[in-house]
Amino acid sequence: YQAYMGEQIPTQISFDNARIQANRVAAERDMSLDDVLALVDDATSRPLFGFGGPKSVNVVELNDALEAQS
Repeated sequence: YQAYMGEQIPTQISFDNARIQANRVAAERDMSLDDVLALVDDATSRPLFGFGGPKSVNVVELNDALEAQS
């Protein structure tokens, strides 16, 4: 997953951004979309009690999980 913003490389991207990239990642890694989306869900942090902001995805954790599948 790509998370580049300017000169800094953030460790989090939005859940929506991760889902947008899922088709590309699945194709590049020869994985099913369902498998990629399951890994996205596993790497997703949810706001406390469902409040306080959008869900975010830990890019480092997600990329590690994708590598483990290869």
